[in-house]
Amino acid sequence: MTFRIAAGALAAASAALMFATVPAIAAGKPGSTDLPLIVSFRDGTADGVKSDGDVYRNGEQNVRAVLVANDNGNFVFDTNDISRIDGSRRLVLNFGGQSLPNGLSQSLDIDTFLGTLITTTSDDLRAMVQDQEMFRRGPITWSAGSLVYAVRFSGQDGSGVLSFTCTAVDTSQHCSNWTVKPTGKAVLDSTPAKGSSTRTIYGTYDMPFEMYLSKK
Repeated sequence: MTFRIAAGALAAASAALMFATVPAIAAGKPGSTDLPLIVSFRDGTADGVKSDGDVYRNGEQNVRAVLVANDNGNFVFDTNDISRIDGSRRLVLNFGGQSLPNGLSQSLDIDTFLGTLITTTSDDLRAMVQDQEMFRRGPITWSAGSLVYAVRFSGQDGSGVLSFTCTAVDTSQHCSNWTVKPTGKAVLDSTPAKGSSTRTIYGTYDMPFEMYLSKK
């Protein structure tokens, strides 16, 4: 069912998420500059979010993929970092036969921006240690005509969030590899690219995937 709500009147976040216990390993303070990454995807047949067939490397083909140098080390992934340059990289969305609003195809190659935000706890993705898990909100956004669409993992409106798990550490015990996957469904929505901030919600969608991050 499609319905509309004003952006300023969205419901508060759903019940607090459970967070994994932090292993007792002192990793020290991460660096003061953005951490460049290499990004790849599982690309399973039934996955809802896939690569365009190759890995994404920060600083190459106009891709930006970093953990930013702030208190939360949030993940930023942009397939076209500088808008006036097209490096020809895309992300692929696969809706797998789920009902979509008019104008959207079951498979979409999108020029996307994904920037994560913390959920209920202030923590740092760059300071993670082996096997630690953290959670983030994150919309996968793209523009089409007069609208900006998002496959949104926000923990609201029936959606899950994004789970980040540290799968390897470097010699300084800082995390060097992460696996990212959704904890539940995504909400598909849109807002006008200009003017009104009214948000249209189209429903919740199964969009499974696994994304792998590694230090470049």
